[in-house]
Amino acid sequence: MDPIILNDEPMSALFSNNSLAIQVLDDNPFYATFLEHQINRYVEKHFPDVADRITVSSYNEYDEYLAAIPANGSISLIDYYLGNGVVGVDLLEKIRDRSPDCRVIIMTTENNLEALADCLDTNVAGFVFKDENTISLCHPIFEREIQRKLEIL
Repeated sequence: MDPIILNDEPMSALFSNNSLAIQVLDDNPFYATFLEHQINRYVEKHFPDVADRITVSSYNEYDEYLAAIPANGSISLIDYYLGNGVVGVDLLEKIRDRSPDCRVIIMTTENNLEALADCLDTNVAGFVFKDENTISLCHPIFEREIQRKLEIL
């Protein structure tokens, strides 16, 4: 089974204002911060010329995350199981209301085909199993979206 599944939908509004936001939402504070630092290192290493236009942030509470999503689009990595009976796909409607062009990648520690089916039915940009390779599995999405930004500049 492939560890990541991509959905290539157009993303015209993602790069308005010449900036890109990448958010991590995970109920585990350590893991959310860890991913934030990994993404920052990836951006600084591979895209130093536009790193100042890319902001990376992490959240542990979905209300705080939803309030912070920029209206002009972003990329969000969201844990499938957020605790208190909430799963990441439960937030998709609220995310789309706030930022219709947000690219959402769902992460899970479970090799769960039901979770995968839930995600595919909701038109997420990707589905990644959380392990030591999580961020490297997201690189194709980051690279594609950052390259689109570079073409506009």
